[in-house]
Amino acid sequence: MIGSSFSFIYVATRRVCYQASLAIIFSIWALKNKSAFDYELHWASHWGALMPSSLMTFSESWRIVTAPLLHVSLSHLLSNLTLLFIATTLQGLEKNTQFKSFGAYYRQFAVTHDWLSPIYLLGWGCVITSVRTIIGVEAWSLGLSGVAMMFVSKSCLQLATRANKHHEELKISFSQRLFLCLAPWILALASCDEKIDFSSHIIGTALGSFYGFWLAKTSCSSIKGESGKI
Repeated sequence: MIGSSFSFIYVATRRVCYQASLAIIFSIWALKNKSAFDYELHWASHWGALMPSSLMTFSESWRIVTAPLLHVSLSHLLSNLTLLFIATTLQGLEKNTQFKSFGAYYRQFAVTHDWLSPIYLLGWGCVITSVRTIIGVEAWSLGLSGVAMMFVSKSCLQLATRANKHHEELKISFSQRLFLCLAPWILALASCDEKIDFSSHIIGTALGSFYGFWLAKTSCSSIKGESGKI
């Protein structure tokens, strides 16, 4: 069992690193050149951090793509990768009908691979930074935290919404479902700090909650339709 646990952690870590490969490569490349700048803000501006909305013009719209990929330090990058690890694990639990069988979960987790996941992750990052710019947030922003919060809230809502309906092995109590729904928001609100772009966390959590709920409902509807045909 211990060996399987380490194998699972290895596979999950490998998947997260692949999903966030664009951010990892871009951040490390940028951090290697950080010493060439006297001020951190100059470095962030040069490498594509998202500026306050009042300073954003059409010519600066390229920052919507680079901002989710850029991280101010390795610890910043690792913290966001940890959130993605949690989201990936929750997503695996939601998809696996044999919740009580760790081996079945691991086998399904190990063979599932989405080659477009780095683009998918970056696409959500662009959506979140675009929304943030449109609503007019006056703060600098960079990193995958908003995207990571989106994935965490999406997975939590899917798991909470679908668990008791069609997965007999995934039956959970009302309090557990409530916790899954509230946990992403608690995590987002707990990150309220003057050095953290709070808006990206809230936007990511909100989008993830709506997206996860919609995915769960549409999936349930399709299952009911198939059951009716049978």
